[in-house]
Amino acid sequence: MVRNYKRKTERGSATPQLMQEAADFVRNKNKSVRESAQLFGVHYSTLQRFIHKTSSNTAKSNPHVGYAKPRQVFTCEQEEELVSYLKTAAAIYFGLSPREVKELAYKCANEAKIKMPDNWCNDKYAGKDWFSGFMRRHGQVLSIRQPEATSLARATSFNKHNVELFFYKLSSLMDKYKFEPQDIWNVDESGVTTVQKPRAVVAVKGTKQVCSLTSSERGQLVTFCVAVSAIGGFVPPMLIFPRKNYHDHFIRDGPEGSIGACHPSGWMTQDNFLLFMKHFIKHTKATVEKPILLLLDNHQSHVNYDVITLCKENGVILLSFPPHCSHKLQPLDRSVYGPFKRYLSAAQNDWLRSNPGKSMTIYDIPSLVKQAFLRASTPINITSGFKVSGISPLNTDIFDDWEFAPSSVTDRPVSQQCEHDAAKAIEDVSEVSRSVDEHRLLSTSTSMEPHPSSSTVTKPLPSTSTAVEPIPSTSTTVKPLPSTSAASLICTAVETQPSFIADEVETANVGESSLRPEKIMPHPKATPRKNKYNTGRKTRKSAILTDTPEKNALYAEAIMKKNKKNNVKEKKATKKRKQEFPHKVQSKKPAVKYDSSSSDDENWYCLICVEPYSNSRPREKWIQCSTCRGWSHEECSGTDRGLFYICHNCESDDE
Repeated sequence: MVRNYKRKTERGSATPQLMQEAADFVRNKNKSVRESAQLFGVHYSTLQRFIHKTSSNTAKSNPHVGYAKPRQVFTCEQEEELVSYLKTAAAIYFGLSPREVKELAYKCANEAKIKMPDNWCNDKYAGKDWFSGFMRRHGQVLSIRQPEATSLARATSFNKHNVELFFYKLSSLMDKYKFEPQDIWNVDESGVTTVQKPRAVVAVKGTKQVCSLTSSERGQLVTFCVAVSAIGGFVPPMLIFPRKNYHDHFIRDGPEGSIGACHPSGWMTQDNFLLFMKHFIKHTKATVEKPILLLLDNHQSHVNYDVITLCKENGVILLSFPPHCSHKLQPLDRSVYGPFKRYLSAAQNDWLRSNPGKSMTIYDIPSLVKQAFLRASTPINITSGFKVSGISPLNTDIFDDWEFAPSSVTDRPVSQQCEHDAAKAIEDVSEVSRSVDEHRLLSTSTSMEPHPSSSTVTKPLPSTSTAVEPIPSTSTTVKPLPSTSAASLICTAVETQPSFIADEVETANVGESSLRPEKIMPHPKATPRKNKYNTGRKTRKSAILTDTPEKNALYAEAIMKKNKKNNVKEKKATKKRKQEFPHKVQSKKPAVKYDSSSSDDENWYCLICVEPYSNSRPREKWIQCSTCRGWSHEECSGTDRGLFYICHNCESDDE
């Protein structure tokens, strides 16, 4: 049989509905079969056979119409189940390859006892003819795509809970300060290397290896930082070079008004970001009377006490994105940095073609950045980034439910402690809900989500929840619940039963011809999280960094970090002193007292001659008072170490 057969006629293409209408017209209107067939555009013999099938005593409820497909393994309904399963798998970032689709088809056919070709049984997977036909039949829905690598952190962190928490804080700031589009800004960094990404070229067909020239194997990194506004403007960028000392000629050919800085690694640091914020405040002319909103991520260099203090003094309100959500929420990542990298790669290729035999250095980067950034930072690109992220104009419903599907893979069951906290939160926070019944009614009245998340918050309707507060704007969106932890736990406990009931009903309605591929190859699901202490860096969340509680917490964190660093330095200095002067520690060493206000490592003195321990002579012995635990030179005390020693101060007290 021809693999890509094309029909020559339109015979047998009438639908069952059309045939049923034609048959009813013959029965009810007392018309002839030929007259009815001519009126409805079907063959009279086909209509006559259909009437005979439906009028007999053993007539089927849904008689077959048209040509049969004896070579098709699965029915149309069964293939629709496979299509739905593949769409869900791709939505949660666990899409199936063509080989895995063939294996799934064989397992489904084997489980449902469906007759299949012999090569399926021999190879344990479907043939390429079936797969090509399956993709052709569903070409409007399915296609073979090259997926984009996405980290687990991004897939799990972008969920309803984090996104609604961010939009709740953004909405509260918009209501409080009445920000206009020209007052909303976004700042972010991007790396620029001296090794460009080769673009597609025209080469000989069938060549196994096609190469493109680059300046070197491993390039040097230059950090590019810029801030853009919701009306399409931008602040002159900042370039950070991998050098210890900065010179003005580094940015001689860079964008107009740009500034530069240095760091040995070429990365953004706290000091460099503080310098950029001063540059940002200078160009935006932000004041306490006329504040502006700056959106940024939770990078360690951004969450700095000095930066937050500077912003608060100059009327810059800092709002951080949820962690690992910048690929969806950050305007620069959505519409500016993508074109910027493409234009930069093209400019680097042109530079190498114009300078054959030369290697690109970091001093050539500013001129190339100038060309690419001016082409990428158009008002259309910048404003579209704020629009698609739902920031300006404000749109809290910008993301559909299927975009949160990847986070459902790591939804874990709620622990007993969390359930106890949820019950306590229900009692303490009366604004969250009047009763659990209202939440159950809310969850059942809204549309069922394909992947309900235990860590997400369901958006309430304005007519059923007292915690809903409309945002004073032109949009019809509503604010999420203020109590994020309590709300997420409440919705988790409430949504469990409706989803379970829905699954039971669906299972009861499934016929014998159903494939149920999700039972044969279940979608991945993470195991319960183990109770382990996190020893890494602090996990942050979306927060208004310039608020007093956040600022005080960052100050306390900075002090603790500084004290810990000083303690490490003291231990290293003591260890080094022991290695350099081992003769000073042969005898029992006096106890060392550390004073946080002093920079000395050891500050113990002899009780008699008041000489510091650090000035001891080689092999000089010390003795400790058994009463006050103070130390003295053995020579000064006039006592052997084997005897019981009491200093003169303690003896005078006893008298």
